[in-house]
Amino acid sequence: MKTGKLDKRHTGHSRFKYFASFSYTNIHKFVEVRNWCWENWGPSAELDIQGLQDQKWAWIHDSYNTRIYLASDAEYQWFLLKWK
Repeated sequence: MKTGKLDKRHTGHSRFKYFASFSYTNIHKFVEVRNWCWENWGPSAELDIQGLQDQKWAWIHDSYNTRIYLASDAEYQWFLLKWK
């Protein structure tokens, strides 16, 4: 798992500040983290169908990326405490 800060090169940069990226060989970890996010911050949706809702997190899983997106420093720090 790789984490980082989003910038204008990344999809979702206008609504989210951080991401956690997963490889396809580590997809079970993505599912585990996504379930943890759901339990801690409530329901969300995939980034491309989420619309303009104000969410604390979202995800994307397609042929190019498998990522969790986090909205602010607060969510990112909580995430790091658990997963890093």
